[in-house]
Amino acid sequence: MFRTAAFATLVGKASGAFEPGYLATAANFSRAALDGYLQGRFGLPPGELPAKGDPALDPCPILNSWPDKLEIDAPNPCNPLWVAGAWTSEAPGSGAPLVMTWSQQCSKVGASLVAQTTYSLPTGGLFGTSQLVPSLTGNTFQLNDCVGYTRYYIDEKVYHVVGEPDAHACEIYGSCDGSVFVQLIIRDHAGRKIAHTPYLRLFQSSFNIEDTSGLIVAHVERIGHWNPMSKMCSSKGHRWLVKFPDLTMPGASAIFPTAADRWPVAKLVTIMATRDASRSSSGLVNPSVCEVEKTGLLVVSLVFFVVAVAALGILFTRVGVAPLQSTCLEFESACCPRRKMGATSQFLKYTV
Repeated sequence: MFRTAAFATLVGKASGAFEPGYLATAANFSRAALDGYLQGRFGLPPGELPAKGDPALDPCPILNSWPDKLEIDAPNPCNPLWVAGAWTSEAPGSGAPLVMTWSQQCSKVGASLVAQTTYSLPTGGLFGTSQLVPSLTGNTFQLNDCVGYTRYYIDEKVYHVVGEPDAHACEIYGSCDGSVFVQLIIRDHAGRKIAHTPYLRLFQSSFNIEDTSGLIVAHVERIGHWNPMSKMCSSKGHRWLVKFPDLTMPGASAIFPTAADRWPVAKLVTIMATRDASRSSSGLVNPSVCEVEKTGLLVVSLVFFVVAVAALGILFTRVGVAPLQSTCLEFESACCPRRKMGATSQFLKYTV
């Protein structure tokens, strides 16, 4: 039933003007219905996570403080093969307190084709990871803690609107085929939506993150004037600034009850920055080096397996068939010899 309703919603909207969010609404409706079916069919309630702060249940480190302004490094085009950066509370080079470092790592033997981003504390301890996971309704990232529990999800949705292109995106980024919008959504461990960005223009330089009630979670803006698509090496680097409102001020969201709980916002900006470095003018993200390498290795391994099986088949046909046939005939002669017929038949012959 939910499939019919979702399909009818999409068909009805497709015939009219574009309304931002109708695809996401249909997708979220389908996702919720599917989750409900799976929970009812297999009895799988939302996962219960260990309480933060209890060393016996949760050995991961706890952030004791969090700055009101956080600078986040975007990937440096000077070294495209080393995707890494840091979170600092002030501008780098001025004795800035280091909040956390992050780096992308490609596992050569892991099953996933995409790289995993690791977040580490200034002391070197692991704080958590984030990684792209398969999804039918867009790109979904799992935000895991140091022991692998999924604390939050981040969804990235890309929309393409046919029609008049955005003049700024067409001139600067070469996106002249309609308009491209990107939206990022934060969900908790149970899959409930708790915060989101508005529908962002391609490589939009500033925006707010709001909760489901419209209250401000954070303000994000690009530091300086730089092009996320540019591959030109710059000594200044590429950075984003995240400003968090005072939790006691009117209009500030309390979706994260303490300042130290706001780290998912920093991970959202980090994920956005790393994907923008590989994003094309269509809004889609080009395959990473990790995906290309592991996909190539998978294809080579598959071709080698097919060639090996074919070679063994040909070798068996040319060399092994005759000896095997001879062996089978000898076995048949030894175990099942042919019966010899008598000189005269034991049955009477009748003539007419």
